[in-house]
Amino acid sequence: MSEIKIFEKMTVIGLGLIGSSICRAAKANKIAGEIIGYDDNADIVKRSKELSFIDRATETLEESVHESDIVILCTPVGAIPTVSKSISTYLKNGSILTDTGSVKGSVYEFFCNSNFNNINVIPSHPVAGTENSGPDSGFAELFIDRWCILTPLPEASKKSIDDISSMWSTFGSKVELMDPQHHDLVLAITSH
Repeated sequence: MSEIKIFEKMTVIGLGLIGSSICRAAKANKIAGEIIGYDDNADIVKRSKELSFIDRATETLEESVHESDIVILCTPVGAIPTVSKSISTYLKNGSILTDTGSVKGSVYEFFCNSNFNNINVIPSHPVAGTENSGPDSGFAELFIDRWCILTPLPEASKKSIDDISSMWSTFGSKVELMDPQHHDLVLAITSH
């Protein structure tokens, strides 16, 4: 695995299978100076600390994103608007805000119609997973040879798109940029 530090500080919100796998992959590849974890379930936070895939956990959502270069929302798709609104005024200028939801149209539309000035919003979908869930189920190799679809908002900088693409590539993913409607159509066809 390569070792390229892309971010000084990374925040992962939601420490289940996908979130814990992102943290493990980030640690294994040394792509972040510090990995901050947040989950609204205290037992999951406790277990995440025991498993040592985060450097630090925070008590609040707002505190978790303070000065982070990238914030990754690993929550259910339906929770993305609520969580995003809660952290919107606490995000660092120029940072990246992304998610891992499997539906992109509604998420993209939410972000387009919300006020995330000076934030590089890049919805993404790592097409990976297992039948298991929770922090114990995650593993650093989950994203190897899997696709990760990015649907960046027009305002996202080229550098931010390059940085998040580098992150997913470092995790072993094949990265593709796509508009959200095309993503949802392709996934609907291939999933069924």
